[in-house]
Formats: sequence, C-alpha cells, structure tokens
Amino acid sequence: MKKLANLLTMLLVVSLSAFAGEGHSHGEEHAEVAIPAALDELWAAIQTEQSALVAALEKKDSEGSHKSADALLAYANALPGKVEGLDEAKRQRIAGQAKNLAKVYDDIHHAAEDSAFEKGLKDSAKASAVLKLLAPQLPLKT
Repeated sequence: MKKLANLLTMLLVVSLSAFAGEGHSHGEEHAEVAIPAALDELWAAIQTEQSALVAALEKKDSEGSHKSADALLAYANALPGKVEGLDEAKRQRIAGQAKNLAKVYDDIHHAAEDSAFEKGLKDSAKASAVLKLLAPQLPLKT
C-alpha cells in the first residue's frame, strides 16, 4: 500500500510540474491579450508585436519586453486554433511550430524579468526564424 501511495504522489508531482510549464503564473498580474478573430489579423498582430519586442529588448525596456513577450505567447498559443480547415499533417506541423514559438516567448518573458536583454535578443532571433518557417505554411490571404 505504501508503494502505491508513493507512486500516486510521484504521478501527482509530475502532473503538477507539467501544468506549471506553459502558461504558468509568476505571481504577477498579466494584462488580458485580445486574440484577433481571423488568421490574417492574428498573423499581422504577431508581426507587429515581434517588432515591438525586438525594439524593447534593444532599448533594454524590461516592462515593454515583458508585455510583448506575454502577448506573443498568447498569440502563439492561439495559432493552432486558427488553422482547423487544413489537413491533419499541416495542422500538426503548425501546432508544433506554434509550441516552439510559445516556448521561446516564455523564455523571453523570463529574460525580461531578469533584465537579461542579450539572451532575450538571441531568443527573439530564434522566434524570427520560426516565424519565417511558419509563414509559408499558413493559409494567409495577404
């Protein structure tokens, strides 16, 4: 019985750790991010916010970097829901790249909190590379 209790405790800890990953709280307030309804609008918002993020990181603006990274994280997480009409293989590729983007933006969020602007700039370059790979896969009208 003790082994079962230990196993259940371990599973609970692992499960809670998984939930603490993406979208986790840092004990601070975050502004709600409005997700555009259409894919083209979402993509335009991502492009605009990515530029704002790089500018904030270059200026060593912790608050601006943090705000942009949070918005971009929300946008990245919303991307897979905007491509439901595509075939399964394309949706999975886009979802995988969106997950990679979300991870990078979460890393930038932490870098902004720590005023690690050089790391944030390196990570924003990674995000830009993923965005370049992602763009041709999206059914954008523009």
